[in-house]
Amino acid sequence: MPMPDAALGKILHELLALGAPQVLMLVIVLLAHTEGLQWEEVYDTVEVFSGVGTLSRCLQLANFNTCSLDIGLWQPWIQKRKSQRKRLRKLCKGNPLDLLSPAGFALLIQAILQSKDGVVVAFGLVCSTFITISRGSTFRHYFLPHGDQDAKSVAASNILAARTFLAMMLVMAKRGVWVLEQPSSSLAYRLRGFQQILRKTTVFKQAFWMRGFGAKTPKRTTLWSNSSGIRCFCTSKRSMYKPGVHKLADTYLDSVGRKRFKGNRNLRQSQQYPIPFGVRFAENINRLKRERSSLTQPSYAPAPEQINCCHVSPIRGHDDLWEDAKMSEVVEYLQAGFSLKLSETWQSCWIQKSSPHNP
Repeated sequence: MPMPDAALGKILHELLALGAPQVLMLVIVLLAHTEGLQWEEVYDTVEVFSGVGTLSRCLQLANFNTCSLDIGLWQPWIQKRKSQRKRLRKLCKGNPLDLLSPAGFALLIQAILQSKDGVVVAFGLVCSTFITISRGSTFRHYFLPHGDQDAKSVAASNILAARTFLAMMLVMAKRGVWVLEQPSSSLAYRLRGFQQILRKTTVFKQAFWMRGFGAKTPKRTTLWSNSSGIRCFCTSKRSMYKPGVHKLADTYLDSVGRKRFKGNRNLRQSQQYPIPFGVRFAENINRLKRERSSLTQPSYAPAPEQINCCHVSPIRGHDDLWEDAKMSEVVEYLQAGFSLKLSETWQSCWIQKSSPHNP
C-alpha cells in the first residue's frame, strides 16, 4: 500500500527544512506511491555495510529492532536458490543489496523510512579507495578527494559515498542520529556531499584506537556523527601498545629495489568490529539520541499538509541532481516500476517531466 499522505508530508517537510536535494525528495515520493511496500515504522537502529553483522547482533541482543544491510547478505540466499532448481540459475542476476544499483539504494531509503523517529543508523562505508595505502593508485589527496574518476574502483566508491551522504540527510529528516565509521586516514569527509552536511548541522568527530575494544590490530579509527554522544568511544593511547598486535601490511622490494608495501590478511580481518565495540554502541544508544545536534540554519518549509508537487521538483538547478550519486538512474528505475501508482495530486504536475534527462 502507498505511504499515508500524513507521513509523506511530514518527511518532506523535514527535508525541505534541512535544505535536502530535490532529487532525494523525488525518489521518496516515487517510493511512497509504489504499491506492495510496507511503511510501518518498526526499526530502532539500522546498520549499513554491516559485514559479518557483529554490531547488528549486539544491538539485537540489547532488544533494539535492527535492520542490517550488506551486499554479502544476499549471497547465501542466491547459492541456495541456484542449488534447488537449475532453471532458476539464469534468473539469479544482480544483487538487490548492492547500493551501487538503483534497487539497492531504493531499499536503503525504504529501510530508513520504515524506521522510528530518532533512529540511530551506523554507516561503515567501504574505505578501500579512501585510505593512505591506496593513494598511489587512486590519486586522492586532501585537495583532490575525488581522485582519478576514470578508474572504475574510484568512480564506484565516489557514487557509494555520495549515496551514503544522501541517506544521512534522510536520517536527519527522521530526527535521528547517523554515525559514520572510517579509518583515520580516510578522505571520505572531504567529498562534496559530506561538506554539504557540515553546512547544515553540527558534526562531531571522535578518533580512537580499535585495539582498545579488543581488536587484534591498533587501527586508528574515526567516527563522524551529528551527535556528541560519540565521545563515549574515546580510548587511551596506551591501547595501541597492548601485546598481541598484528601488522596490517607487509613490506617488500620491487624489481628496481624500491620499498613497497601491501595489505595482508590482517587488513581484511580489521574490517570486523570487535564485540566490545558493539556492546559499547548498544549501551549508548540513548545517549546518542539525547545529544543529537539541531540544524544550523533551518530553511523555510510549509506545513506538512500544504506540501505538494510545486515544492518537490528535480529540475531546480544542476546541483540538486547530485550527479556524484548517479541519482538519475534511481529516478528512472522507480519511474519504470509496474507498481508505481501516483496519486492525482502528484500526477498532475511533473510525472512527465520528472526525469533529469528530460527537463
